Amino acid sequence: MSTASVAGGSADRAAAGDYSQGPARRPRLALRLAAWAAALALSGVILRKAMSVRSFEAWLAGHVVPVLTGIKAGGSLNSPIVWFAEGPHQYMGLLITSECTVDALIVPFILGTAWAIWNQAKLLRPLLALVVATGMLLAMNQFRLLVIILLTVRFGYNTGFYWGHTMLGSLITVSGVVLAFSAYILIAVRRKKSRRPRKPAQ
Repeated sequence: MSTASVAGGSADRAAAGDYSQGPARRPRLALRLAAWAAALALSGVILRKAMSVRSFEAWLAGHVVPVLTGIKAGGSLNSPIVWFAEGPHQYMGLLITSECTVDALIVPFILGTAWAIWNQAKLLRPLLALVVATGMLLAMNQFRLLVIILLTVRFGYNTGFYWGHTMLGSLITVSGVVLAFSAYILIAVRRKKSRRPRKPAQ
C-alpha cells in the first residue's frame, strides 16, 4: 500500500468523523445558548425587581429575628423595612437599601453558571452550585441583619448600629461572599480524573 493511499484513507476517516459529530454537537450548542439567554434574562429580572428582593429579605428577617433572639420584629413583602422592638415601648425600622441586599451579589453567580454550562454542557452541577451559593448569600445577609438588630438593641443606635452595620456587617458580608464562592467552585467545576500513563509492555 502506498503512502498516498494511507494518507487519503486517514483524511476520509477524519472527514467522516467530523461529519458524524456535527449533529451531536447541535444539542450542546443549543443548551449553551439557552443557558446564556436564561442567565441574562434572570439577571435582568433580579436587578429590575431589586425592591421585591429587598422586601423579601425584610420579611424573612422579621421571622428569623424573633425565632433566634426573642426580640419582637416583623416585616412585609410590600416594603423593604424590618421593624424591631428596641425597648418596651420603642420600635425602630431598619431600611434595607441597595447596599444591604444580596440581589447584585447573586448576578455574578448566575453568569458564572451560564459560563460553566457553556464549558461543560452539563446542567446538574452548575445549577446545584447556584442554588447552594444563593442560599448561602441569603443566610449570610440574614445573619448580618440579625447582628445589626442585636447590637442596636443592646448598645443603642449610635454605637450598636455603627458597629453592627459598618464594622461587623462588612466583615460578615466579605466572609459570606468568600464562603459562597468557594462552595460554588467546589460544586460547579468538574474535576477531571488524572490518568496515569501506561507502562510499555516489555
